[in-house]
Amino acid sequence: MALCPFANWVGPVPNRRPGGMVHPVKFVVEHVEAGTEQGSISWFQNPLAKVSAHFLIALDGPLHQAVDTDDVAWAEANFNPHAYSVETEGTPATALTDAQVRTFA
Repeated sequence: MALCPFANWVGPVPNRRPGGMVHPVKFVVEHVEAGTEQGSISWFQNPLAKVSAHFLIALDGPLHQAVDTDDVAWAEANFNPHAYSVETEGTPATALTDAQVRTFA
């Protein structure tokens, strides 16, 4: 299992493809949760949702990991094995907080 040592593990989630990531990973793709951190974590844990991301960053900065970095998350088109996906808490109309930017970096 490949876990980020400074992330809070909230997985495993059912919506992922075990294995399949192409290392070294070439991209990091940011998505906006359009909701709350806890709501997104709960949604990822629902098998009917058919969604997931590797990481989530809360407004106040904590990093959560929902998908093993060796597994393919379902956030990218075609289950992209070349990118880690990062969901940020908030809405598309709001900027990232300073804490989120620090964590993302």
